[in-house]
Amino acid sequence: MPIIVTQDIPILSVCISLPLSALIILLLMRLSNYFNKLVYVKFIALLSSLLTLLCTIYLLLQFDNTAHTYQFVELYSIFKLIGLNYHVGIDGISIFFIALTALLTLLSIVISIFTVQKKLEDNLLCFLLIESLVIGAFSSMNLLLFFMFFEASLFPIFLLIGIWGSSNRIYASLKFFLYSFVGSVFFLVAIIYIHTYTGTLEIAELYDLMPRFDISVQMVLWLSIFVAFAIKIPMLPLHSWLPDAHVEAQTGGSVMLAGILLKLGGFGLLRICLPMLPAASQKFSSIAMIFSVAAIIYFSIIAFQQIDIKKQLLILQLLIWGMLLLVFSA
Repeated sequence: MPIIVTQDIPILSVCISLPLSALIILLLMRLSNYFNKLVYVKFIALLSSLLTLLCTIYLLLQFDNTAHTYQFVELYSIFKLIGLNYHVGIDGISIFFIALTALLTLLSIVISIFTVQKKLEDNLLCFLLIESLVIGAFSSMNLLLFFMFFEASLFPIFLLIGIWGSSNRIYASLKFFLYSFVGSVFFLVAIIYIHTYTGTLEIAELYDLMPRFDISVQMVLWLSIFVAFAIKIPMLPLHSWLPDAHVEAQTGGSVMLAGILLKLGGFGLLRICLPMLPAASQKFSSIAMIFSVAAIIYFSIIAFQQIDIKKQLLILQLLIWGMLLLVFSA
């Protein structure tokens, strides 16, 4: 897919930096003793999330559906030695994920304002940080930049579960961390290998370079990257962390976890695994189909046994992802 670099306003950077700027302002307010005035905290968090949502609506309105290119592209070199560039842009897939992120963040902040009794200020900071990092991940066009946003977004979710969760929150948050850490290690090793042998981590360039790898190398890289995304979706049998995390998390945290972060895994499959390693994707398609069918059957059975509404909604999402993976595998 060709890339164009034509925009007057760095609107994607605005979307990424708005929640982060609000977070910094709130931290400065804490240092200056204004943080105790909760009404200011609520106002700034709501204003930031609302402005970010308006920016994403602007993106939707200005997006050209007929152009087969990345749009609103920004490129700045950060650290050439390791292939890290601040390279962001959106296509027809990422734009809707970004808009969904902004909408659900605003919803989660409103929910938390009315439901969270303990450390509401810190709770809102976590939501602002998640929004900034997830929008960054969905718009990243550099593989290392994507990895950094992708993994960093898990830390505030870990805090939301561990601090504001229910009685079993410590166990759920640690389980979430351990699963995520394992996936991160596999993903990072794959990134290091890719940069060593291609000299670039620009996603658009890797679409052309990585299909030239030997099929055995492609398969190893595919598995390494796939594990990271399969844990995040999550897929059977790597799903056991999610029921605990989803049930233990506060309502706003559950919205962010199920509504946004799980979709990062599916987005990673679409953006990285399938187009970068097409031969390996073809090789593993039969196995992926088997796991997808098994997941659909398993979660369908489990759904009939659940009476907890949060678990039922969670299982519904897992069923949907199982069906989507079946479609991708076919």
